Amino acid sequence: MVFVKIGSVGEKFARNHSEIDFELALQKNLPMRYLFLLFFSFIFLLSYSQIEDSIESVNIITLHVPLSAEESGRSLSVITAEQLADLPVSTVEEALRTLPGVNINSRGGFGVQSDIGMRGSTFSQTLVLIDGIRFTEPLTGHLNNAIPIPLSEIAKIEVIRGPASSVYGADAVGGVIHIQTKTFLETNNSAIATTGWANYGQHNLLDTDLSVRSSLGKLNVSAGYKKTSSDGETYANPNFTDDEVFNNNFFINENYSTNFNIENFTVATQYQPDNEWNLNARFAQDKRNYNAKYFYTRSSVDESIEENEFYLTQFSATKTTENTRTNFATGFREGGDNFAFNPAFPANDHTTKRWSGIISHQWESKSKNQFVIGTQAEKTTIKSTDRGNHQQNQLEFFSTGLFHFSDDFTTVLSVRGGHHSDVDFTFSPQASFSYRLNNAILRSTIGTALRGADFTEKYVSFNLPQVAAERNIGNPFLETEEALSIDLGTDLLLTNQIQLSGTAFFRKTNNLIDYTIVNESEISYLNNLVAGENYFQAQNVGEAKTVGIEFQGDYEHQLSFQSSVAANLNYTYLHTGLSEDVVSKYLASHPKHQLQFNLSATVSGVEFSLTNQYIHRNGEAVDDFFKVNDNYLLSNARLGVQVTEQLQATGRINNIFNTDYQEVLGAQMPGRWAMGGLQWDIQ
Repeated sequence: MVFVKIGSVGEKFARNHSEIDFELALQKNLPMRYLFLLFFSFIFLLSYSQIEDSIESVNIITLHVPLSAEESGRSLSVITAEQLADLPVSTVEEALRTLPGVNINSRGGFGVQSDIGMRGSTFSQTLVLIDGIRFTEPLTGHLNNAIPIPLSEIAKIEVIRGPASSVYGADAVGGVIHIQTKTFLETNNSAIATTGWANYGQHNLLDTDLSVRSSLGKLNVSAGYKKTSSDGETYANPNFTDDEVFNNNFFINENYSTNFNIENFTVATQYQPDNEWNLNARFAQDKRNYNAKYFYTRSSVDESIEENEFYLTQFSATKTTENTRTNFATGFREGGDNFAFNPAFPANDHTTKRWSGIISHQWESKSKNQFVIGTQAEKTTIKSTDRGNHQQNQLEFFSTGLFHFSDDFTTVLSVRGGHHSDVDFTFSPQASFSYRLNNAILRSTIGTALRGADFTEKYVSFNLPQVAAERNIGNPFLETEEALSIDLGTDLLLTNQIQLSGTAFFRKTNNLIDYTIVNESEISYLNNLVAGENYFQAQNVGEAKTVGIEFQGDYEHQLSFQSSVAANLNYTYLHTGLSEDVVSKYLASHPKHQLQFNLSATVSGVEFSLTNQYIHRNGEAVDDFFKVNDNYLLSNARLGVQVTEQLQATGRINNIFNTDYQEVLGAQMPGRWAMGGLQWDIQ
């Protein structure tokens, strides 16, 4: 079986990614060559089988040009609102865990805080959009998952794997996650509609999520609210000592709890005065506070508490005619972060602001080719007690063309260039190709991507009077990351019920930014460090090469009018090698092997869904507590029983097998957690 061969590949690599020379590994690791050969042989053999049915087309709007998935030439996934309602998930990051090519490293459960990577990228190399507006947090990518939109208000999540800087600018190195809401995307024809759920569970868990939508003629309005809170689980503090003076001076407690409280709220409108114009507006807010102990350090005095507050205001106006579409979109995002490392020290306060504006014009030629030109401007600021006050500006121009060279062959060409205050001139070209061969879509993408350092990577700990050992240190002299990516894959309809997808990809990144261990004596631009101690300093760690394979198999069968079954099997292989012998903090945090199996079934009003994720990675251990396991399995299940046509009684169990694991060293993840409640969909 192919899976057995895939699972054995990583055993010949060294334990530490940073100790591997990428090219040498490919030369010596013969099973890796065979794996690629088998992969492409399998793809092309299947492509020549004859099946009359066509691969289902899904319209993709993330790439500026409205096109079908088969035309895009991209490796992509779409999670719909119906799937979100059926899965055992309550947050965006939980839903993303079911997809190939996406790796999540969480600090706590239920969406408290997660690093989102794609194709082995770091958390700062993935771009998050909400209805076309950049939501990525300029303070640090650790906060990118703080989505201020309830799950019940989300229409779909488009995940575009691979480079996308030519379309949306910097940060889209690993890919793009585009969250599209019901109010912006759909027209509501109901006088009033509501969807959502309310659950109660162990550790005093309260998980509620609801949205209400109403149509008032040409005006559609919606409001959504989500609250997730818990007392959390209790753990013994591994850094608690018998030294009472030390404990009292630094408020060190014998035990600690992973408590959290998350609330978000949104209100949005859609107005269509005639058949051509569509106006949308939104305000959204997310507030959360949580115990952040050991989220970022292993310090013996770490008693961290963190509070985040995010606001998003956005507006868009679109005019559509028979052959043209003109769009204007603007957004303002404000983020606040209060981080108290220990009550003995003053807390750090950070406020970030981002103003974004996009204008684009699309038209269709007589030959049915599509073209888009546009411009994007941004201004980003930070006011911080430990990072200082800083500002970044950018103005870029972009163009995209969709060319139909034949009924079977399409190409998407994109280019973006402009000025960034920290990067000077930016230039990002990209090309995607799609070819239909019988019942298969053959596709390929090649493109570049850029990412400048965020405010944390540049300035963290600058304004502190003294920085404790092993904390992060910024570096204002960082150069811009530059990446070149190429992939080759296929989407295949094997039978009426079975669809397969496979992609092989390679990415080379120069000037990669990561945190590496550096002694105080080597850091000359700061005078607030402890003599002789080691710190994690942001650096350009050199050249990185990432190679990977993604496979996805989908099965869906309608057994009867009231019964159906669907299954999904995903596999991702990733390997990253560095050109220099360094020990990085985040680069090697992605899994080497990631296997997911998802199952859902409906039988006469009873719904069951199960998600399974097996992770094999390079483990890391300091002691029995600070430990990232080499291998672990996570399984979640949901059961829904129809009470009425619009109401379900539900039960859910997270981490069925009570796996003890950490995905970030020190941040303990939840054990088995049961909950139950009601779920509704009233139209």
